[in-house]
Amino acid sequence: MGGRMWVESPLGLGSTFHFIIAAAPHTQSVRVNISAKQPNLTGLRVLIVDDNETNRRILMAQTRSWGMTPTAVDSGPAALQLLAQGGNFDLALLDCQMPGLDGEKLAAQIKRRPGTGRLPLLLLSSAGRRPTPGLFAASLAKPVKPALLLAALGEIFHRPTNSSGTTPPVTPSGQLAQHYPLKILLADDNSVNLKVAQMMLKRLGYQADPAANGREVLAALERTSYDVILMDLQMPELDGLATTRLIRAARPGVGDRPWIIAQTASALQEDRDQARGAGLNDFLTKPFLPEQLAAALERAGQHLAPRA
Repeated sequence: MGGRMWVESPLGLGSTFHFIIAAAPHTQSVRVNISAKQPNLTGLRVLIVDDNETNRRILMAQTRSWGMTPTAVDSGPAALQLLAQGGNFDLALLDCQMPGLDGEKLAAQIKRRPGTGRLPLLLLSSAGRRPTPGLFAASLAKPVKPALLLAALGEIFHRPTNSSGTTPPVTPSGQLAQHYPLKILLADDNSVNLKVAQMMLKRLGYQADPAANGREVLAALERTSYDVILMDLQMPELDGLATTRLIRAARPGVGDRPWIIAQTASALQEDRDQARGAGLNDFLTKPFLPEQLAAALERAGQHLAPRA
């Protein structure tokens, strides 16, 4: 490519790799200010439509890191089915090049549907392709740089940070446990994840009992009655789905108590459908933010309150 590469590696200090190439300038389809403060996107629900699994997972990880709640599907028809089933979103990211129903055709159908005509759509397209005027709130060329995607979302929603430059919490954390005094069981086989979640819960006013796998969860339920279980889905010996099925089978007459919240890195719609079929009530996509945990516990408290 006509450039050069080199490495600097001082003994005991690590290595730095460099490269220089000559590249033609390229302008994204949306004018963004990447030097602005990070916008407050916390709690926004985003639908990601892309037939490439790697692209879906990258976009889910990026949007989750900004506090958004992503749901991903692999085709236009799957997206339309999800919307027809009542899926409610604040934004949709559409891949331009998909087989059968591409991003532009999908956008046109979404705009014609009752209830989704005003849904902001962002097109992810190959360089040089111009989107149909009026269909999209913004368009970005692939591969999408996180900084440009973040700036484009800030332009779409006009949601700046607060005066301190941080994202405000969804719920007053210090008052949550007072409003909803929940007995919580925290199930996770990763000790680091366990400690981080316990710290988050402590700041919300909760003391959670730990469990390292599904068998420990079942043993804990024999000893204590819990309102909420934060259930890691990927655990050894007995995973979260199998554990939830056993809990629901053993307690057919108690409804949604305990309220079981999935902790999972898998946020695809088929994963959520499988989890709901097993009896899980809600979802936290790892890594989750304190305000997302607070919002999930508030939903649990509101649902369980009439029977408290």
